[in-house]
Amino acid sequence: MNNKMKEVAIILAFFHSFEKMHLPRIVGIKLKLVHGNAVDEYELVYLTEALEHITMLLPYLDRYPAYKPVVAKVMNYYRLVVDEVIANEKLATINYN
Repeated sequence: MNNKMKEVAIILAFFHSFEKMHLPRIVGIKLKLVHGNAVDEYELVYLTEALEHITMLLPYLDRYPAYKPVVAKVMNYYRLVVDEVIANEKLATINYN
């Protein structure tokens, strides 16, 4: 397998794992937040690791720009969830005080 095929395989493996594992989990976290519940420590760790995982794709996207829009949408969705986590934490802090 040449280098180009390996790189495309890495990108496709990311999309496969995102669809099968990460998307259901992030949607679950999003639903939890929509209902006003706070995330737990494991979910915070997951969000951090998921964002790091996506960041590892960035060097490949310069060579394979066709994948940029999809990765940008994934990153934006994670950002929206993280923003909601922060908003919920601020609200909880205000309500607690």
